[in-house]
Amino acid sequence: PGTVTFRLFDVGGDKLKAKLPVEANPFLGWRGIRMLLDEKNLLKNQLHSLLLCAGKHPGRVKILVPMVSVEEEIIALKEIVSELQSKLADDGYKVDENIQTGIMIEVPSAALNAANLARHVDFMSVGTNDLTQYTLAVDRGNEKICALYQQRHPSIWKLIQATVAGAQECNVPVAVCGELAGDPLGACGLMGLGITDFSMIASSIPKVKEELISHSDEDFIELAQRFLSTSNTSQVEQIFEDWRNH
Repeated sequence: PGTVTFRLFDVGGDKLKAKLPVEANPFLGWRGIRMLLDEKNLLKNQLHSLLLCAGKHPGRVKILVPMVSVEEEIIALKEIVSELQSKLADDGYKVDENIQTGIMIEVPSAALNAANLARHVDFMSVGTNDLTQYTLAVDRGNEKICALYQQRHPSIWKLIQATVAGAQECNVPVAVCGELAGDPLGACGLMGLGITDFSMIASSIPKVKEELISHSDEDFIELAQRFLSTSNTSQVEQIFEDWRNH
């Protein structure tokens, strides 16, 4: 029972470097939906399998598209899904006509354009790890600048707020996956922005749960608004400590 969300093949940046062409800036390069739309056979093979599965289990399969940065990418992806569904139906296979499609919000352009992107999708998932990396221009694997990799930075909260506001215009739910969701500070701030669907490693659940059940919805909303008014990460962290102690 229940649904399963399949994230489409996402290789790039720090993943499987040996199998990819050399790029000057791999984290900013050929990965996620960018690569998949070029490698049509790879994309269609994966979608074909997912759509077959969805036909056997209607309502249970969701497709999540990584690294979307412009509207044209999701439009192109949905056209391919529609094409494959038609072919499967013609071949006599069952098709889930209402299969849900969502996108990862990992780059600032997607967060700022969320209201328009939401018109094409059923759900959104904010990937805070990459969103932080691209917003602050920090390679999270570079030890020389690791101190600048700040998921709690005010700019991240503002981009998440923009995503939620845009998604709400189309009643599209927003989830969060990434280290911020498994951080008590992050989870409390996200609750205050109206997000209640978090993905985290199992070891983070007890400490996050303890914090979330200790406060009211109004408390979270107040906290998030205070985060949005800050100018640096240290202020965010101090506000959280004061709020938690109070």
